[in-house]
Amino acid sequence: MNILLFGLTMASVFFAGAVYTLGSQYQDLQPDLSVPVANLPSIIVGGLAFMVSLLSILVAHEFGHYLAGRYHRTHVTLPYFIPCRSDWARWRRHPHERAAEE
Repeated sequence: MNILLFGLTMASVFFAGAVYTLGSQYQDLQPDLSVPVANLPSIIVGGLAFMVSLLSILVAHEFGHYLAGRYHRTHVTLPYFIPCRSDWARWRRHPHERAAEE
């Protein structure tokens, strides 16, 4: 299950990086999203660069938790990576807003 979720996370982060690269290269793109085939490699490289940089930070962070748990002899599992997490984990209200209301 961990490997499947990590693979889906890699795909979603790659897609986000490719879309970001696409948007930065084609500001005046038509609604049909037609991309010249000659520029497709740069979009793929942008997606890969984004994926590698973001996931290397995330993996290092999560394995820090895993290794700390092993060091302290607690029962820990390998990290679960949830694809598209930024869309699923949102604040209903920011904590500072709630503090201001009280």
